[in-house]
Amino acid sequence: GGEVSFKGMAAVAPFAAVCAAYGKVGTETVLTKAFAKGKDGEREKAFVSNVIKMGGKAEATEDGYKIVGTGGLVGGVYTDGFGDPRIAAATTIAALNAEKPTVLLSAEAANKEYPEFFNELIRLGARIESL
Repeated sequence: GGEVSFKGMAAVAPFAAVCAAYGKVGTETVLTKAFAKGKDGEREKAFVSNVIKMGGKAEATEDGYKIVGTGGLVGGVYTDGFGDPRIAAATTIAALNAEKPTVLLSAEAANKEYPEFFNELIRLGARIESL
């Protein structure tokens, strides 16, 4: 919980948001300066919709996220990576521990920055299927 600035580290903010969503029920975490430099945060704001669809409590702020811990995510929905490697990867991580399987459209975007992303998750024991 609390407030965390991601100045100079915006690339990891979506992953921190996932951790906060899985956090203790009712714990509020505010992530500031969470958007990549020079971007308006539209894709990052869309990431919030993924968290909400999966059963989390989240909202976009002017420069980041406000997340309220729910202790877990339900899943069982269609989500989207929005063509952004960070959003696709963070949504994948969020879905891995969700109660129900989650479909991620544009998942291949995660491979743009980390070409072995999905192979590595499978190697670690994740169950990932391609449609």
